[in-house]
Amino acid sequence: MSMRFGDLFKNWSDLFGERIATGIAYDSRKVTPGGIFVAIPGTTMDGHAFIEDAITRGAAVIVGEREETGFPAGVTFIQVPDARIALTEISAEWFDYPAKKLTILAVTGSNGKTTSTYLMQSVLKAANKKCAVFGTIGHVIGGVHRNTVHTTPESFDLQSLFADAVSAGDRFVAMEVSSHALALNRVHGVPFEGAIWTNLTQDHLDFHQTMDNYFAAKSELFEGASAANIRIVNKDDEYASRMLKHKGIFSFAIDQPVANYRATQIRYGNTGTEFVANGVQAGPLHLMSQFYGKYNVQNVLGVVALMDRLGIDGKSITSGIHSLSGVPGRLQKISSKPEVKVFIDYAHTPDAIENVIRTAREFTKGKLHIVFGCGGNRDKTKRPLMGVAACLGDLVYVTSDNPRFEEPDAIIADILPGMKDHLKKAIVEADRKTAIRTACKALKENDVLLVLGKGAEEYLEIKGVRHPYSDELEVTKGLVAAGWGNA
Repeated sequence: MSMRFGDLFKNWSDLFGERIATGIAYDSRKVTPGGIFVAIPGTTMDGHAFIEDAITRGAAVIVGEREETGFPAGVTFIQVPDARIALTEISAEWFDYPAKKLTILAVTGSNGKTTSTYLMQSVLKAANKKCAVFGTIGHVIGGVHRNTVHTTPESFDLQSLFADAVSAGDRFVAMEVSSHALALNRVHGVPFEGAIWTNLTQDHLDFHQTMDNYFAAKSELFEGASAANIRIVNKDDEYASRMLKHKGIFSFAIDQPVANYRATQIRYGNTGTEFVANGVQAGPLHLMSQFYGKYNVQNVLGVVALMDRLGIDGKSITSGIHSLSGVPGRLQKISSKPEVKVFIDYAHTPDAIENVIRTAREFTKGKLHIVFGCGGNRDKTKRPLMGVAACLGDLVYVTSDNPRFEEPDAIIADILPGMKDHLKKAIVEADRKTAIRTACKALKENDVLLVLGKGAEEYLEIKGVRHPYSDELEVTKGLVAAGWGNA
């Protein structure tokens, strides 16, 4: 693919004549001869430091925020006020504005984003509409799964994914939008048709510093420049009231008595949950979901509200909700002998851990075992709070979870103060595989085991290296070794 520089930079077309752009890169190592390098100031590295490397690799245009001089002949420098916004706009034009050819639906919140996107896809499939999914556990484009690194990719990569979705025949995209992506302008200019706010609980304060900053980033989808046309907010969340001051936002709730959409007659069973969704334009819907727990009723209700406002018929909504049997790594049941139940889940915030443990309590007849850890080089203040939440279990195995550049023992030391009143429950084992094997071996009839924090992730990140690893595989091995496996 190539394009005339003058097409990409209309305001500077006189600088380029008939020269051709061969590519766009924000990583100097990916620059192609005759390409554009956008120097992005980052939190750990500044792209301006790699301008010389980009030129050596053949960059013909450099886009940056700081004034630069001394460029060789044939290299043009363009100074912009915000390199990230420049990257989004150049990338959108490079791929011929693919987002405008799609109906893009967003979900943001601390928890529930992945489940919500898969529910959207399932409902739209029931309505005979093809929907791509972009998110934490990968991207699904044209029905084919792709791995990912970031929940919401950098803007150039995101525009590339939009283009691929268009080519694959998808006409909708259900995407998780992270607070990082909003704060860093990765989704600048994306024409969101709909957006759901699931909740806001403590997370990512290593990046945002305060909950107010965290809220401000996520609220961009509801009251800022990136605001969606249809906005759906969980009124049970304590931060919802700040957004519901704005006109045109729809609410959903379980606990709040007044909302546009409400879940009533909720019944939790062994095979999932059923409830009535009130507020649907064609009348109340009796829904049966294969998901467990109150928090999943909220996830389902938010999706029902958005689908209803989009004009999706009730039959498709009901069918799509019921047909989704689960989401990888979200309270995912691992095969075992019927005497015990074992699940893996992505829960990695205090609120998420509490929710999944309380849900498991509803079907635990024996003891409830918990395996969890905290990620390294991330918000340290939530570590003791996660310890507090984990103590809702009967036995708690405190272990490692993506230690990154920290020592696992140091991370565990930050968790344990939150467990100070329940240290008899705590079993410390820094090696995650060993912790899982030990927990499986301790299971007795009617016990339940939750392995939390990683869900469907397929790696352990240690000292900058992602080592192949799977909780699902390790739990399966542990159950077999303990005599609880089906193998």
